[in-house]
Amino acid sequence: MTRQSETRDAKVDEGRAAAGDRSAAPLGSRPAGHQRWPDPRQDAAAWQGRAGRGRAARVDARNWRRPRGRGGFSLLELMLALTLSALLTLGAVRLFASAGQANAEHAGQARLQESARHALGFLGTAIRGAGYLGCGATQPTNGLRGDWRQLVEVDVSTPIAGFDGGRSGWTPPLAALPLRGGRGAPTFKRGINPKGLRAGTDVLVARRLSAPLLPLLAPVAASSDSLNVPFDYALRRDDFAVLSKCGDAALFRVTSVARQGPGARLARAVGTGPFGNRPLASTAGDYGGAAGPEGAAVGLVLTEFFFISRGAGLNNRGQPIWSLWRKTSVEPARELVRGINDLQLLFGIDTTPADAVDAPTRLAAPPLVAPAIVRSVQVVITASAVDAVDAAPITRAFATTFAVRGA
Repeated sequence: MTRQSETRDAKVDEGRAAAGDRSAAPLGSRPAGHQRWPDPRQDAAAWQGRAGRGRAARVDARNWRRPRGRGGFSLLELMLALTLSALLTLGAVRLFASAGQANAEHAGQARLQESARHALGFLGTAIRGAGYLGCGATQPTNGLRGDWRQLVEVDVSTPIAGFDGGRSGWTPPLAALPLRGGRGAPTFKRGINPKGLRAGTDVLVARRLSAPLLPLLAPVAASSDSLNVPFDYALRRDDFAVLSKCGDAALFRVTSVARQGPGARLARAVGTGPFGNRPLASTAGDYGGAAGPEGAAVGLVLTEFFFISRGAGLNNRGQPIWSLWRKTSVEPARELVRGINDLQLLFGIDTTPADAVDAPTRLAAPPLVAPAIVRSVQVVITASAVDAVDAAPITRAFATTFAVRGA
């Protein structure tokens, strides 16, 4: 090979090396774009094929050394890495579990507070309106054949009543309530199931007229068997209502409803049984006169029974759910608020009603002894989150006092 050809080959090699052609890089130099030499013991033949055109490439394996950073992990390093990974994973799992439990507790607290707010709202509305019979009426006249003790669902003569739940049962006995299959309501069989009531809880009874009252469109005398009221507010057949004016009120049963001109005609025909109408002569006074109805009105009777009984379904632990139930007048009882475990009552009694202060002078547990005048009712309920976070649901007691405005 001449010197000129060697010079030409060298220049070609230098040009290829400058252009990034690693196959033309001379031995002993680092190819462009490579950070490490390959292992000649494993790839010597491939390396010799890229060494150059026609030139002998010699690789001395004895001078090769392992590049830095290509060593494997030792057993100690591997065990340490696995241990740290396991600890980090366990910590993350515990963190998520703790966060989930805290979230469940916050949700339970919010739920029991909401249940307590709804329950106290229903109870407060019934207690505050208890005894409302229209314009100044105090003791209504019973226009039905049964005495007040038989007319538990419509006994507007007693605004507030209670049953104290103890270990041995309720005082007075629950027989005074409209029990399912019992003697409390001989006409209506949509009563309360005493077997479902939770032992130790109290029962509240509140009675009033539904507002607003329905104004009379024409005067009515005691001997009249019909009442004219606006048609838009017409009552239904078999509803129980009170005909009221300032100072007088009479309980009756609506026997039929008919359209009459711009209003509706409510009939109150004489009936049989304890819930049938008496002869109309028993209605005290005239309601209206030559000048008009004079403020007389008709109101639907609302008697609300509140008690604690089993709710529908089970919680997430398979435990029974207790709920606040309400039975309204002659309608069947319905579940009102879930997650109410207990109801306790204290009545504020006014022992000096003749004085100028309408305020309670002492607290008494039910039952009430006539002629007790109730000015307020202290209510204590225990609300539950329903679903259990650990072993049992979160519970909390709420207490408040409501004034009886109709007393």
